[in-house]
Amino acid sequence: MYITINEETNVTGFNLNNAKPGMLFEEIIDKMGYGEIEEISSATQTKTQYVLKYVMDELEYNFVSDSELGDHTELYIALSES
Repeated sequence: MYITINEETNVTGFNLNNAKPGMLFEEIIDKMGYGEIEEISSATQTKTQYVLKYVMDELEYNFVSDSELGDHTELYIALSES
């Protein structure tokens, strides 16, 4: 289970170390520090997506975009599996 924060959820003012959904990956990395961008795909999706992941305080923060540059990121928050 996860929480989604994007344009559709209309959650305003949320930020994580001043990183916000909608920012480019480069902007998020400037605020959050180093992060590795991974390419993801699944059998149910026809398009490739990219994710920039951070784990803090037992929560996993995934900034996801359809663009390798991180245009129009959405944020998914879940309990960390580690």
